[in-house]
Amino acid sequence: MKILDSNVWIALFNKEDSLNKKASYIMKELIKNNEKIFITEYLILEISTILLLKNWKKLADNFINFVYDNSDIDIIYSDRYFFENTIQFFTKNNYEKLSFVDQSLLLLSKSYQIITFDKELNRFIKK
Repeated sequence: MKILDSNVWIALFNKEDSLNKKASYIMKELIKNNEKIFITEYLILEISTILLLKNWKKLADNFINFVYDNSDIDIIYSDRYFFENTIQFFTKNNYEKLSFVDQSLLLLSKSYQIITFDKELNRFIKK
């Protein structure tokens, strides 16, 4: 069970991104190996917002359509329990270089493999 971080998704949809080939390879391998890919509601919000802010509305739309139309991808919707756990984790820890979404992924890393290009997040996941 794998969750791709926002930087992987953005690199996948932005052909000009320096990590596009790496992201494409990761996605092809996951699909080829029949791996179930998960994405959180928070990630969808973050990715679509970043793409929109970079004036890539079409990429944002393509990303959302891809996620919703792909049977290999399951969306993890937030609920009150997860939100409150993330809030507690965020406020009790001092991970200044990790966003709220990254800290939610850090929590999820206990149950899912997180695939990210973020060195800081990877460092905390491996601890």
